[in-house]
Amino acid sequence: MVGGSRNTGAVSIALAAYGLATLGAEFATVFTNAMMPDLMSPKQLGQLSGIGWAMDYLGGFVSLVVVLGFLAADTQTGRTILGFAPILGLDPATHAGDRSSGPMTTIWYLVFVLPPFVFVPDTSRKMQVTRAVGLGLSSLRKSLAHARKEKTIWLFLAASMAYRGALTALFAFGGTFAAGQLGWQALQIELFGILLTVTGTAGALVGGFLDDRFGPRPVLIGAIAILSMCCAAIVSIDRDTILFVIDVAPPAPGALFGSVPELLYLVLGGFIGAAAVPLQTASCTLLINLSPPCRITEIFDLYALAGKATSFVEPLTVAALTAFSGSQRVGISAIIVLFALGALLLAKVPAMRATGE
Repeated sequence: MVGGSRNTGAVSIALAAYGLATLGAEFATVFTNAMMPDLMSPKQLGQLSGIGWAMDYLGGFVSLVVVLGFLAADTQTGRTILGFAPILGLDPATHAGDRSSGPMTTIWYLVFVLPPFVFVPDTSRKMQVTRAVGLGLSSLRKSLAHARKEKTIWLFLAASMAYRGALTALFAFGGTFAAGQLGWQALQIELFGILLTVTGTAGALVGGFLDDRFGPRPVLIGAIAILSMCCAAIVSIDRDTILFVIDVAPPAPGALFGSVPELLYLVLGGFIGAAAVPLQTASCTLLINLSPPCRITEIFDLYALAGKATSFVEPLTVAALTAFSGSQRVGISAIIVLFALGALLLAKVPAMRATGE
């Protein structure tokens, strides 16, 4: 009982810490997004958003390599994914390397949060904090109460809830699908995650350029189309077949990715990573185009709220369909429907805010 109580307490503390960290990250994202119009001209917002997300993915890639390559080791071999013994004398048997990712993340955040405070200019302070909070909450209540007058914003938020939810579910179940359909182990899934960060970095840079060249809405439609096609192709893959009916040879013994379905899954994963980031960056720039400058922070609050308030629905839907049908393919198919719904709603959203609105 004592051990069980300790475990329960540790889990509770971990969940509370995760909740606080998520809350802090969401606050930071709202304000950094709202600062974008003050930092660059409207014609360069796509590039700025793309570079920001590219740095996000690059940082994720580097930190992932540090943890998997030098800190977290396999409990059986005592070696990391790069074949090294864990640094700092971390004991694999106690998962010390895995747990060290928490303190390392804290240090990482403290180091890289300094440049914005030191080098990025801020707007001048207009009022006291308590008054600003009161006005902000009052304005938010008015926005929620008069949703019908903000049809464009709310239509975009509904579209973003659909396609961002689909993306969340895709990332949540991508590794699970590979494990179930292709028999991937932890190492292969970890390498797959690294691939997504690499292609995501490239996609962010390319997406930012395309955003400035053609506008955010065509980039969003293109990203949704790529992600939908990749999902459809993924549904057609299992360990022995591709495209539902084409039989393939079994994987080569001892090879990490030794079969055609596995290689195809890697290619599709690369496209998913490359398209997922422009989906996020173009969403931000389109929302900036649609928002009144005086209310941009408030509207990004709504954007964050719309993404998080229903973030559990899409993964829960996929999980429920999988459990009900007994097929991972059926569960993943729901993601395609969500992407299609997001695209249909997005097609009704204008590229810019109407003059005088």
